[in-house]
Amino acid sequence: MPKALLIDDSKFMRNWLRKILEANEFEIVAEADNGIHGIVQYHDHQPDVVLMDVVMPKMNGVRTLEHLLKADPAAKVIICSSLAHNDLIKECAKIGAYDFVHKPFFTELPMLLNKLTQEKEMV
Repeated sequence: MPKALLIDDSKFMRNWLRKILEANEFEIVAEADNGIHGIVQYHDHQPDVVLMDVVMPKMNGVRTLEHLLKADPAAKVIICSSLAHNDLIKECAKIGAYDFVHKPFFTELPMLLNKLTQEKEMV
């Protein structure tokens, strides 16, 4: 079962994402409510995928994405944010985000999770 880490300052959003991930047979190994805590949880649990917000206290999602990919260039990070403007999406893609999902429109998330799982099985 693939492992996931949720990084979002909203407990409501983490619970919503948890339900989507569990319905798609992902195990939630950890949660974090800010980027700094998320980095620690990533190193402790080495998840297969990270779902992360952009706007968070202490360290935002863009900076957290940079830190995660610097430490592990193979990290798969899906950004889930309501700030889905083109400049932010391009910035996250340039840094190396696996994908960007416009929160709260999660209809494409199961397809992304399936794609990610298939890629992992091929490796």
